[in-house]
Amino acid sequence: TSCMWHQRTRVSDILTRGTPECRVVACGWVKTVRVMKSVTFVEVSDGSCQVPLQVILPPNGIEGATEVRTGCSVCVHGVVKRSEGHNQRVDLAAERIQVVGSVEWNYPLQKKRHSLEMLRNLLHL
Repeated sequence: TSCMWHQRTRVSDILTRGTPECRVVACGWVKTVRVMKSVTFVEVSDGSCQVPLQVILPPNGIEGATEVRTGCSVCVHGVVKRSEGHNQRVDLAAERIQVVGSVEWNYPLQKKRHSLEMLRNLLHL
């Protein structure tokens, strides 16, 4: 199935006006993926604000979740939930995640500090 771009909700709108239990479609780029024992957290940003949206993938997994990597573009269908974390008001509990644009497993720019020498070798990015 194709991603419904015309139905998407901007990340800034979800973070500021998102109502718990509301169904939304959020599209953007994956900033980080944190795999824990019982759940996976994915931070998605669409450029509408500086703060990424935290997407929660269920422990039993959902279709498309194994292809999600830092740097890829995704379309997430889910339900807005009150956040249990202290840094954000709401999270998005994913029901479906679709990778729109994938990246190679060795995509070089992970969320960490890089040496200037390494960055000079990747000028094309």
